[in-house]
Amino acid sequence: MADSSFPTSESLRVRGLLFSAAAEGDYERLEYLCASHREDITRYFDDWRQVPEKYRNSQFAFEIYGRMLVAVAQFFAVNFGDTGLLKDLTGPAEFSHLAAWEERIREVRSLMESVRYQEARAVLADLSDEVGKSTGSGSDRTLSTACGLIGECYFQEGQAEQAIEHTKKALHYAQRRNDIEDVVTYLTGLYEICRYLGRTGAAADMAARLAQLLLERGKDSEAARYRKQARLVRADEPLNRVVVMIDDHRYELDELPQAEVGEVQVLFERNRVSLRSSLVLTEEGITLAQEGRYDEALELFKDAGKADRFNPAPKYQEGFSLLHLRRYREAAEAFQATEALAPGWFHCRSFLWMARQLARGNIDHRIFVFLRMLEDGPAPLPDKVREAQRVLAMGFEYPLLYLLHGEHLLGLKRTEEAGEMFRKGLAVAIEPEVRSRLLVNLAFVQESQAEKKRLLRAVVKIDGNLFAQAVATLALQDEA
Repeated sequence: MADSSFPTSESLRVRGLLFSAAAEGDYERLEYLCASHREDITRYFDDWRQVPEKYRNSQFAFEIYGRMLVAVAQFFAVNFGDTGLLKDLTGPAEFSHLAAWEERIREVRSLMESVRYQEARAVLADLSDEVGKSTGSGSDRTLSTACGLIGECYFQEGQAEQAIEHTKKALHYAQRRNDIEDVVTYLTGLYEICRYLGRTGAAADMAARLAQLLLERGKDSEAARYRKQARLVRADEPLNRVVVMIDDHRYELDELPQAEVGEVQVLFERNRVSLRSSLVLTEEGITLAQEGRYDEALELFKDAGKADRFNPAPKYQEGFSLLHLRRYREAAEAFQATEALAPGWFHCRSFLWMARQLARGNIDHRIFVFLRMLEDGPAPLPDKVREAQRVLAMGFEYPLLYLLHGEHLLGLKRTEEAGEMFRKGLAVAIEPEVRSRLLVNLAFVQESQAEKKRLLRAVVKIDGNLFAQAVATLALQDEA
């Protein structure tokens, strides 16, 4: 063993890299360092267990040092099957309790990943009691983590009031340790919880505090985002809108840069996050619906709606299952509820119109099934194009049929024919959601720039498809 009183320069260098990653909470980099310095870590780890004096003089630095050792030991055990470092820590060494606590936290995270929030809370409650009686190193941080995870469990279970109490405790412990990374984490959690509860003033205050902290840490773009969010939330944030991501920068439609550089994405932004239990149930329901098991899927969508009454996705999917089951009026109610929760959610408006038309007998059920196949079915594009042409030849003139047929023709590089389909669709399109999609597609097959601009301006003015509006706004920005 090397003399720990005189550690080698390489030992100090590697230890410094690991400590820096742990101090910043950058566990991805910490794992990379473990993988790339495996031999060095194995060689020097026993020396590192003797905490250097400079880390003993600060409780915060001491905790980070212990956190680093535990994280490294656990990485070796999980990824390399090397439990030797972990056994060293779980012996009589001064970080033994940290290793045991971190193992319990890992168990909790696994339970939460499986949406087993009650079980996770039970483990966390026992851990909090145990840690609360300890005066050893890392107790404040472990208490902070445990309280934060309890808050997250309550929140994901839909019990936001209880979540606030525990997340505030987590924030208190983080502030007492002056752990800015954790302070940011728990302020973000409180911001989302208050936002979910509709407490806009409190949410805006949290966003403003986050903006200031992030600014002090040199994270200017994140700080700017939370400053904007503070203003937006205080002024009554819309239930649903679209934002534009250009590389890692998020823009509202009214603040787009003059020229976009990099990858552009258009995303929904709701005034509440969706709870994971609801998302998981919705995904399970979608899987059943794809297998044609619509009655069973419907029950899961209803459960998902109960798990998160603000999430529009279960109601939206419920509408499709009801349409397949020919329960058109109920489907219309589901799409109407979706629109109330998140105005402009995907193609909700056009399917609300379709559900009402089906209920009135204006559209045959077979046409609905065909349109769903045309939009989301697994058939290759040439087959979909042939089938659409066959149905059109029978005299069916539905705007959505023209839209989907035109998009598939575009996929086959048959641009002129696609443009013709978009024009025919516009001639019969009344419903704004499909009409805006037809307009934006037609704009992008125009050779005349003047005509393209005219069509794009028309899209922006329609209260139709939010993504079509965003694409039109971006295109007009480029043309300016």
